[in-house]
Amino acid sequence: HVATEKLYNYEVQLPITKVDLKENLVLSRLVTDTVMATVAATGKQLLREQWLSRGMRLSAISYGVGQHLVTLSPSNLFLADNAAGIRIHEILSPATVTLDIDNQFVSRVKVVPALEATADNGFAVTRLTEVSPEEITVVGPRSSVKELKSLSTESRKLTGLRTDAIIKLAVVPPAEKTIRFAPDSVIVTVRVVPVKTRTYDNLPIVVFNSPPGSAVATEPSFITLDLAGSPEDIVQKFADYFGFD
Repeated sequence: HVATEKLYNYEVQLPITKVDLKENLVLSRLVTDTVMATVAATGKQLLREQWLSRGMRLSAISYGVGQHLVTLSPSNLFLADNAAGIRIHEILSPATVTLDIDNQFVSRVKVVPALEATADNGFAVTRLTEVSPEEITVVGPRSSVKELKSLSTESRKLTGLRTDAIIKLAVVPPAEKTIRFAPDSVIVTVRVVPVKTRTYDNLPIVVFNSPPGSAVATEPSFITLDLAGSPEDIVQKFADYFGFD
């Protein structure tokens, strides 16, 4: 009991896990510097290991947009776990840390599913465009978020489909770790329909862009075309394009 109530100076090495900034400002890159410091605490406080896992909190409220070289001291660096009642006594190293600060920017970004789907024999996949939601909210540094045009989902492959498939896919986080987004997943619906087969007889072969005055002939001059696919593709798209009924 006497030992745990005694005050100690204990040397620790912890990362900076949180940086306090002015409202609507964010870091352009995460601070991952590990700080070596001595803390003043009783033996009982030091035995509580939870404060070690939470790292340190840096107060940078006085800084605006730009790059800043911040001197570390017990006046601006604290343990992230305030409930522990442990205070930092001295900063041993490093003496400074660099902060890249930017304005916070909010945007709506399109989600592109990385999904490959194939149907079973006698069936066809019509489209993979039904994504819900089609856009998600992205928050982060203005310089990074403005350049972000879309986000991809995790890769998935579906085979042998005979009916519609509904699948939940996680959104892949961007390389910039300071960017946050919500929701973290989307629902993708794959439409599958029975294959329709249609035969077109006596289709003429037409040669385009032949040299002026030349006589161009083909052999054969007519063909029979068998098409198999989704009803939308076979009946509507192909027929409309070539002017068939």
